[in-house]
Amino acid sequence: APNLQLKIIAHCGDLQYMEVQGKRKPFGNEVIQAHRLMKNSVKSDNYTLLSNALVQEIRIPKDYQSVLYSFENGADTYDGQNLSYFYSIINKENLKIDKLNSGHHVSFDHPAPLKYDKVFPLAAPKLLEYISNFRYRKHWVKGVDDFEFNENENTRLGTEHVCVINKDRLNFVTVTKKAEPGDLVYGEMTTTPPPVDELYAFYTITPLAEDSCRLTIETYWKAKSPLKKLMIALVVKKFFRKNAKDSLKNLYSFVTSA
Repeated sequence: APNLQLKIIAHCGDLQYMEVQGKRKPFGNEVIQAHRLMKNSVKSDNYTLLSNALVQEIRIPKDYQSVLYSFENGADTYDGQNLSYFYSIINKENLKIDKLNSGHHVSFDHPAPLKYDKVFPLAAPKLLEYISNFRYRKHWVKGVDDFEFNENENTRLGTEHVCVINKDRLNFVTVTKKAEPGDLVYGEMTTTPPPVDELYAFYTITPLAEDSCRLTIETYWKAKSPLKKLMIALVVKKFFRKNAKDSLKNLYSFVTSA
């Protein structure tokens, strides 16, 4: 997700559970407390917040400090009830984040065999969110029975998802490639659909104005055997072309009506 901030909120307590549409979900006073903690008055978009209950449970010193943390007391009032907590602003400069896997950076020695673009009337980061957040896929990618992905994970390089089509499972992994400065790129690759050995789709977003951008969809593929290359040229390329055009059209319809 673009411009992602880091907010860590931790709380503890006894939970109760209920089943909603076949899914087990927590409820009760501790869940309410956790939601209230999310509405805190900490004046930052990057922080770690521990509830008073958790501080007492793990016995963390009130003057605890480290390279990343320097905690202090905080409190807010909700519905006449005082809610105290322990928080520390996170200095992003001190974060040590693992480098992204270079194996997910790909390059090609030829132009994309298929390439289409369209101007969208919204900001580039917002369009990237619609494309890279798999929760939106069902609204603009048609012909897929289901999308399987980790709902608790933000999409990044190496993130995996599955498209289920007529009981066939197509496994995708998020990749990227070089682009012009300022452009936003989302890409995905699969090795599952025959006859290709590798299939890539890239969505490159070029900002035009504060609320306008150009989306370019590029499709690449790799096939090792002459027979596979012939099948792609005679039959499969037409399918790839239709799929790219339909995705561009459906995405535009979705984001302009959302």
